Order: sequence, then C-alpha cells, then structure tokens
Amino acid sequence: MSSLGPHYDYIVEGLTDISDILDSGLSKEQIESILKLLEHGANPSSLAAIIKELIKERPLN
Repeated sequence: MSSLGPHYDYIVEGLTDISDILDSGLSKEQIESILKLLEHGANPSSLAAIIKELIKERPLN
C-alpha cells in the first residue's frame, strides 16, 4: 500500500499527464516505480540523474 493513501491514483494520473506534456517518454508504470522508490527513501536528485541517463541511452524509435 502506498503512503499516498487514497490520493495515489490521482497523483499518478497527474504526474502521467505532466510527463506526457513534457514529452518525457515515461510510462504510467515507470512513474509508479519512481514513486515507490521515492517512498522507500531514494534520493530525488540521484533518481533524476539516473532517469536522465537512461533517457539519453534509450534507442530512438
């Protein structure tokens, strides 16, 4: 269970919408994984740096 409680789905949908607007390429599932990592104490700056590197290394379609 998420510590975000009853607002979890609303938060995920909002973040997914923002991700789509910014054309980040992150899926809803990836955003949910990021939230779980943050809930478990991952450092946001470190996580952002890792995500940026993964996006750079992603093959173009």
